[in-house]
Amino acid sequence: QLGVDLAIDVSTTRVKDAQRELGMREGFDIGMEMSGHPTA
Repeated sequence: QLGVDLAIDVSTTRVKDAQRELGMREGFDIGMEMSGHPTA
């Protein structure tokens, strides 16, 4: 388990809205981009 606080779909949610939801005033410690496409 990774201990993820929030996972977002950036096609429907803005990153700055996610930051606000988490109460963040600075940047992220870790950001990961994943693709569900088999050839990616």
